[in-house]
Amino acid sequence: MKFIKQSTVIINGKKPHNIRRKLFFAIILTTIVAILLRYTIMIKISNDKFAKQASDFYRLNAQTVFSIDKIYMYSSANAIENKETRPIWNLNLYQYTDIAIYINNRSEDKLTYENSIKSLYIDNIKFTDVKNGQQSVYFKNINDFGKSIFTKRIEESSTPAVQETLQEQASEGSSEETENNTEGQDENEEEDDEENTQEQVQEEDIVTQRKQIIENLQKEKITDKLEFSILNDGDVDYSKPQLYTDCSNPITLEYVNNNIKENQIISDITNDIIYDGNILRRSGVILSDIACTMSFNITLTNYYNQKFVANVYIDIPLEDTTTGDNIYKGKFVKVLENTNLIKFFRME
Repeated sequence: MKFIKQSTVIINGKKPHNIRRKLFFAIILTTIVAILLRYTIMIKISNDKFAKQASDFYRLNAQTVFSIDKIYMYSSANAIENKETRPIWNLNLYQYTDIAIYINNRSEDKLTYENSIKSLYIDNIKFTDVKNGQQSVYFKNINDFGKSIFTKRIEESSTPAVQETLQEQASEGSSEETENNTEGQDENEEEDDEENTQEQVQEEDIVTQRKQIIENLQKEKITDKLEFSILNDGDVDYSKPQLYTDCSNPITLEYVNNNIKENQIISDITNDIIYDGNILRRSGVILSDIACTMSFNITLTNYYNQKFVANVYIDIPLEDTTTGDNIYKGKFVKVLENTNLIKFFRME
């Protein structure tokens, strides 16, 4: 029996084409495997790094050294008068909240390098979930707690010299009125015109002065960071950001939501304007429209140069839905108090 040897005939080069296709798929497969392998290694390295960071973080914070245990907040409102004369009031409304933050450094037994503050600053200030107004934060003099910084500066601008000038103008107007009673009608009209002109100029000067005070205050708001001076002893100047190294005095700030309503007209002159939270109700301000969550970081170092950071979130207090109490009644006070309310975490 004869066996015929068969030979493979390559037609139109199909066999080399199949070889190239297999080689191509092999390269693609190898590339995919290499990518998956690299990705797996990167995940492993990342997990190991995260595990080490978590371990280091836990080791650094096994014991709490600093914490915020109390936050006292006083909320009210006020307005800047755009005009002094009745029968209407023309007002720019603002809401403010004074905030006192108390740091616990566990120094009841002993003050050490670890629980003593060497430096402290506030930064990364943000405002969220607020619909109306222009939000800002200022350092607060604790001696003026409960009185807005705008009101305080306007009162300070009313110096004795200015008050004396206003009284002289008022007395001059009174004497002129007495003289006018003996003069003719035409002369009275001329005097009335002059008096009205003087009052208008005086009013414009007062309004301009107030606007300048508010404009100057914009330079004092915290835009980047607020650094505190740290004192070991002596008297604190509460008009400046100063803290004792043993955390015995609080951090004081004022949140202001300015221009909630501008040129608000209140024509009801049967009731006097009360310049507190009540003015929000009379102006039809809805509390949900001015609700705000303020956040910021407090960073401090101790005398071992160890760095601690607290992330602070504060819902500006305007009302208590449980009790029905709210800022419309004039003021609203809220106190947050608890051990380790907000912890300072050691970062390095």
